[in-house]
Amino acid sequence: LAMGAVGMTAVSALSQAGLTGNIGVMSKYYFRGTLEADQATGFGGIDYEDDSGIYVGAWVADLGDPTAVSATGGGGVEIDVYGGYAGMAGDLGYYVGFTTYNYTSGSSNDDIYELNVGVSYDFLSLAVDYGDFNDSDVDYVHVALSASYGGLSLTGGMFEEDAEGAYVELGYSTSVADVLDVDFALGYSDSDLQDDEYVMVTLTRGFDIDF
Repeated sequence: LAMGAVGMTAVSALSQAGLTGNIGVMSKYYFRGTLEADQATGFGGIDYEDDSGIYVGAWVADLGDPTAVSATGGGGVEIDVYGGYAGMAGDLGYYVGFTTYNYTSGSSNDDIYELNVGVSYDFLSLAVDYGDFNDSDVDYVHVALSASYGGLSLTGGMFEEDAEGAYVELGYSTSVADVLDVDFALGYSDSDLQDDEYVMVTLTRGFDIDF
């Protein structure tokens, strides 16, 4: 099942309003327990959040040789475009948004449209995503519950409907001289999803964009 990496950028409210960018590299590209590229993967994105809570953004990743066999069906470039609204109701955070996942390899039927909603309270967060493949009868529901403390996080997720399976991922995030973000992930997906154990390291450089 081809999945994008919008979870890395879109569903977390930006630390401050304005236009920001990011570039980075992943040792391998896993998302929601699914292998997207079995190689080092470069990526970059741009995000804007208004003071009102409205956000929009785009994220691009190199999936490798389009002739290679991969979980996404053959490399190429992934282009994600998303937008939505994130806000607070007392101590409860929430968001609602929409994401499109687009792939340069394969047909337009491989593209995915996804509705994203989620809530967070203290160290817990819950995400629910409903996705549909373009021009097909394949759809899915993805549910993930995450707990975080300091730089540590633990996420358990599952797919239902036409896609089934579950995964768990332990993560740790830190920064180097407040310049480079470093993320480590140790994950496992069950046999219904991919039957895989993985380790992923991600390096990200974020920056403000001023005009």
